[in-house]
Amino acid sequence: MSFWKLLSLFFDKKYFVATTILWMGASLFMYAYFSEERIESVNELEKVEGRYSSHSFIHGAKSTRMYYFKLQEYACTFQVAANHLDYFGIGEFVGMVYPGCNVRVLVPKSKLNELQADEKICVYHVSVEGFNVLSTRNTIQKEKDWTSLYIALGFFLAGILFFVIRWNIWIRYNL
Repeated sequence: MSFWKLLSLFFDKKYFVATTILWMGASLFMYAYFSEERIESVNELEKVEGRYSSHSFIHGAKSTRMYYFKLQEYACTFQVAANHLDYFGIGEFVGMVYPGCNVRVLVPKSKLNELQADEKICVYHVSVEGFNVLSTRNTIQKEKDWTSLYIALGFFLAGILFFVIRWNIWIRYNL
């Protein structure tokens, strides 16, 4: 069997398109895991303090949530990362902040040069007037999570399983 004929089987819905989709899903999860900046310890973070200016908490369609806030001293917008939203005390934050109150955040040291730019910077710790509404204990633990790699491995193994079953049951007898 020629290489092109074998390759065409992976894009023909009759044969291995499910394997192709599963392997592409595995590739996307692996890319997402390895392309993101990972914070492994508090030593990789820098404390930034400022006076509260405004916030925007968007609850969109299909349960999408985006939490942003600004500090008067910085041009950037601080963002609570999507995978940290479960640990963010939105009620405490909204109840405690007022224009000009002191807010302390921890941001990655690699993002310090973007504080005066119009960028979005993810925060790993937020405290309002000394009260923690987002803790590094939770966020760093979440950053160390390997769930994306496990999902990628599951997709890859499911693709191999489908390939083996399909090859042994269908292809070998029909080619």
